[in-house]
Amino acid sequence: MLRHTLKRFDVPAAIRWMVLAVWMIVFLTYLLQTEAAPILSTGIPPGPPSLGRDILFTLVHLLAYTMTTFLWAWALIAILPLRRTLIATFVIVLSLSFFTELGQTLTPGRLFQLIDLAANAGGLMLGLIGFGFLYTWYEQNLI
Repeated sequence: MLRHTLKRFDVPAAIRWMVLAVWMIVFLTYLLQTEAAPILSTGIPPGPPSLGRDILFTLVHLLAYTMTTFLWAWALIAILPLRRTLIATFVIVLSLSFFTELGQTLTPGRLFQLIDLAANAGGLMLGLIGFGFLYTWYEQNLI
């Protein structure tokens, strides 16, 4: 019964890459848009910097980078073994984190912030650990 249920979660590589592509378009739009005239709403009301607002933005970064890491690993595992998938995902998402923060300096009203890099790194680690555990569990229970 468990083996049959898990088989339903196998998704072709092409669909994984399409999901990742759509996510990356939305993700990069959120990260590189201006706060004054956003294309997509972040759900965080505009206002002056405050501790509560900074914590909310940090949590959004953490969750967004966890999801990004998970989706990159999910797409790459279709073509690479687990260890290489985790290494490639680490390099891709870490680079993405740095370059999007750098890109924000070119966006009006946005800054390069170390707290955002820390939140991005936390999301990267959560995503890698979560994906590694889930994939290992999945493989062990599939047999």
